[in-house]
Amino acid sequence: METFRDWCELHEDDPELGLTDPEAMKDLLSAYLTNYVIEKASEELGACIERRVADASDVHGFYDGFKDTLRAFIKFDLSEMDAGAINWQGGDGKAFIQKQLETAYGLLEDTP
Repeated sequence: METFRDWCELHEDDPELGLTDPEAMKDLLSAYLTNYVIEKASEELGACIERRVADASDVHGFYDGFKDTLRAFIKFDLSEMDAGAINWQGGDGKAFIQKQLETAYGLLEDTP
């Protein structure tokens, strides 16, 4: 699942779109936050890909691996909190996003 549209198609027979399940809500939120962080870090990600991927055919694999790893970190961090109670536009939400950006930049620096 990459977009909210994908999510809606997956749960098209459920009037509540699968959002009554806390784990499903965290899956959706982790997918959204992963895409958001990647968008914010896109310039650095592009530079990292240029530095580290010698063959153009390896770009997709590098990107997918980075995205999967970042999503795992985000999902882990979400598992330790009540994501539904966070004001994502307030201090707690901004601090969470900042932490994920720092994780993303750290992953980019550590990627061989």
